Amino acid sequence: GGFITVTDSNLIFTPVKTFLSRHVSITEIPLREITGVARTNTFGMVPNGIILQLQDGTSQKFKTILLRRKKLYHLLLSQVENNNH
Repeated sequence: GGFITVTDSNLIFTPVKTFLSRHVSITEIPLREITGVARTNTFGMVPNGIILQLQDGTSQKFKTILLRRKKLYHLLLSQVENNNH
């Protein structure tokens, strides 16, 4: 899992370093490239993941560690709606 930060132009995913994954890299995605967003359960019943559909037809799945996942989801959803207009 990791932390998602949204700036005015990018989504930045910063994974948490663990014993098994010491070498982690930050993922940065321009908001204009996000065409769809969905919540997903990656750990049982808690919707702690987010799936982003990108303009190139690929998708990215992130497991988030934050308390305001619903707010993040709606922020990204509104960004996708702005991109499609």
